Amino acid sequence: MESNCFERQLSRAVEHSTASVVVTDAMGRIEYVNPGFASTTGYTAEEVIGRNPRLLQSGKHAPEFYSRMWSTILAGGNWRGEILNRRKNGELFWEQATISAVPDEHGRITHFIAVKEDITDRKRVEDQLLESNARLQQTNAQLERALAQARDLAIAADASNRAKSAFLASMSHELRTPLNAILGVASTLGADTAKDDLAQCSALIVESGNNLLGIIEEILDYSGLQAGKATLEAKPFELRGVVNHCLLLAEEMARPKGLEVSHRMGLNVPPTIVGDSRRIRQILLNLLANAVKFTDLGRVHLGISARALSGGTCRLVFTVSDTGVGISPEGITRLFQPFSRIRNELTAAASGTGLGLAISRSFAQMMGGDIIVRSRPNRGTTFRCAVTVGANGSEAGLLDDSPEPATTGKKPLTADGGRSLTSSRETPAAAEGSPGPDGGSQILGRRLPLRILAADDIKTNRDMLKLFLRKLGYGVVLVNDGSEVLAALREAAYDLVLLDVHMPVMDGLTTARTVIQLHPRASERPKLVALTANALPGDRETCLAAGMDDYLSKPVIPKDIETCFLRLFSKGQGAPAALQSQPAAAEAPCLDLAYFESVFPGLASGEDLAAVMEMQAAAADDYRRVRARLSEACAARDCAALAECAHALKGCFASLGWARTARLCAETVALARNGEFDQWDTWPGELEQCIAASREAMESHLASIAGFGSPVTA
Repeated sequence: MESNCFERQLSRAVEHSTASVVVTDAMGRIEYVNPGFASTTGYTAEEVIGRNPRLLQSGKHAPEFYSRMWSTILAGGNWRGEILNRRKNGELFWEQATISAVPDEHGRITHFIAVKEDITDRKRVEDQLLESNARLQQTNAQLERALAQARDLAIAADASNRAKSAFLASMSHELRTPLNAILGVASTLGADTAKDDLAQCSALIVESGNNLLGIIEEILDYSGLQAGKATLEAKPFELRGVVNHCLLLAEEMARPKGLEVSHRMGLNVPPTIVGDSRRIRQILLNLLANAVKFTDLGRVHLGISARALSGGTCRLVFTVSDTGVGISPEGITRLFQPFSRIRNELTAAASGTGLGLAISRSFAQMMGGDIIVRSRPNRGTTFRCAVTVGANGSEAGLLDDSPEPATTGKKPLTADGGRSLTSSRETPAAAEGSPGPDGGSQILGRRLPLRILAADDIKTNRDMLKLFLRKLGYGVVLVNDGSEVLAALREAAYDLVLLDVHMPVMDGLTTARTVIQLHPRASERPKLVALTANALPGDRETCLAAGMDDYLSKPVIPKDIETCFLRLFSKGQGAPAALQSQPAAAEAPCLDLAYFESVFPGLASGEDLAAVMEMQAAAADDYRRVRARLSEACAARDCAALAECAHALKGCFASLGWARTARLCAETVALARNGEFDQWDTWPGELEQCIAASREAMESHLASIAGFGSPVTA
């Protein structure tokens, strides 16, 4: 009786709680939500019962955030943290959440329960106050320097022409407007300001401070250019990071207008360039901001291309086009003149210092290029900025150069045609209904249809799996680690899961054990196949003991995968694949031609060239990610760290057919794990030499194939 009374009281407490309470089954399907959930999210219980709480995801958290969350929960712990979610009406909101797994008497997970509190208002005020304080300190420092510079400019302007006098008069207004807001709002913060007004005060300070900072920086830049004191840096940097930063800011400016901001980067654009990243960012932001400012309908598009030059340099071209009001021929003639501000012909409004384009063009010319413009009134405008930068530097990778195909009569290849800047899961649409050129592989895909999921933390390996399975006539869902495998299995059914053994967050062996725990009956779970670059005695037995149904040693080829599939899904399933023997690094070829040609049989007709280029680019990215850690491991004589890095690279290079480089990494892994490695000072250089030799061998092989010509190298 007392138990029933307690349960009724608990039920009433949950029903009347302002916090959200969600209960799901072991597969993540919602079984219960309380009224607090409906009040917070806007979804009724009827709308969410049977669905996955994933419907609330905002898309703002990285995949690693959810991976760590599920790793904690599935290990039996309670996960506590803050999550940014999305309400039914599309509004973002923050929640303080506690999520736990509920086991039965046998320790098997039967449910998950989450208790969450809406903390959006608190987060907003905290973030804005922190940001406003930091911005205010920065603005004060900039203001002191700007006022001193402004006094000097005023003295020099006495002897200047009418345009500069008009400019100074305009700047008095431009500077005072945000400065008045900053000083006025800042003074109110010292008084008894109501809590509800703090967010508005913070927003005004940040907005005005940013406006003032932009004006000051343009004044300083123009002053330095006029005095001949402006200089450029020449340092290696990742171009993608600069581009992404500019695009995110452009999207923020375009959002109130409902404009689309898109971009496309050519495959031959080097990921790492040597130049002045700050000035290139400044030029791009100015061109994108102007495009958004004078466009009220349609879109703004950024195109990026590159052409290799002699001496390790390349010509980098940024093209910014819009569908805005355009510029009249008279306006174009004075577009790059200092202090000239082009009016929006729809609103007759002009704003800014009138220096942005003049400064941008000056810096482009200092980089050995220029900015040109084409425009038609009411049809749009296109700015084309070309600069010369270093394609390789001391920090640039050996793998940055990729052979470039002849494009006569062909559609040029592009690397990124969408507006999405990141993606955590890859689902190759081409593989779903467009098998590769191998007729036998097509027959396998039709004869043995399978739903396939694969996990590998190395992008090169994921790309290679996608290519191999496409040749066999299969599509595949690709994820980064074991926790994402478990999430994918909760979302959909699969016949087969390919698991890399060594992965962060959750490795392949742990994933296999968890899948078996969640699905004890073999007939109700997918087949599990281990993929590993290890080929040592005992590795096969370790994988099978963890519950794997089969084992493939990297590098694999489509024929190995085909044999594995047939063995797993035939009535008389045989033993897992045998281990492959490998020669010593010194005896291995730079490029294993037999393997390379078996993986890319369509090279002679040009069909597999794009895949080769993508694989080499992916390998370059993988190598760049671990190169610094490799150097640190060797400097610190850290065997464990060296083994981890070399193991990641081993499979990457083996997938390309770079046998000597892959074997060198494999030997290093074995020695480092046994504590016997001693080539700390010479090994990084030896690895670089192997990479260079393997790349040269591959490019020479491509150049020898009819119709390819000579490969492009920097």
